[in-house]
Amino acid sequence: MNRAKIGMAVAVFLTCGCAVYTRTITSDPPGAIIYSGASSSLLGPIIGSQTPATFTAFGWAPYCFRVGKYGYGDSDVRCLPGGNENQSLHFDLHGNAPTPSAAPVAASSPAPAPAKPTSPKRESSPSGTVNWTAHRNVDSMTDRVTCVAYYRGNTKIQLTADSLAISYSGRGGVSMGQWRIDDNAPLQRLATDVEKQIGAFFWEGSELARVLAGKRLRVQMFTILSTIEQDDLDLTGVVEVWQALREQRC
Repeated sequence: MNRAKIGMAVAVFLTCGCAVYTRTITSDPPGAIIYSGASSSLLGPIIGSQTPATFTAFGWAPYCFRVGKYGYGDSDVRCLPGGNENQSLHFDLHGNAPTPSAAPVAASSPAPAPAKPTSPKRESSPSGTVNWTAHRNVDSMTDRVTCVAYYRGNTKIQLTADSLAISYSGRGGVSMGQWRIDDNAPLQRLATDVEKQIGAFFWEGSELARVLAGKRLRVQMFTILSTIEQDDLDLTGVVEVWQALREQRC
């Protein structure tokens, strides 16, 4: 596109009268995880978003929301109509309620680039479930504290606040991953260059949100050695552990 065309496009945009509208989600207390979906029965966590949060768009489609915070449980579900206007929702949370849980389907936000799963110094394992145990890890070089959860004690299957990772180092590496959540249709994608280099497959962003909404994850990994590796994960309790990781309760 030449400069004249670019100038015309900018001029049209500036004179079209297009307005940007906001949707603001707040809670008391703040710091609650936001769940959203196209209907009240199809809600999933917005990865990386906590109250207060403001979203922007040129117009809104009807959408439903709830929030949840550890120690306060889930709020009620409230739905906003579509339209061209600024919208807001506020939720009052009450303490001593069950820990919030996820429901199918999810929205997402960009996640950071994956880091190779490691086994740093493990100090303690104060929280978790029968399948997932959260640990407080300390990097021996930087003393940086991170929270990570291992699946049934297997350090090759790691959950953090941003990703789920399964390492296939020593099992042929990764070429293409195929996975199935509950009884839904299988999903698949090629491994990224970074995943191939470190020999691990990562679920992040919307992929992670869908995993958190499930009860079972079946994985079939096609390796660079033309072999197939399989894993079958029971996701019971994964949301509770993920929330603990997000809040660094480890």
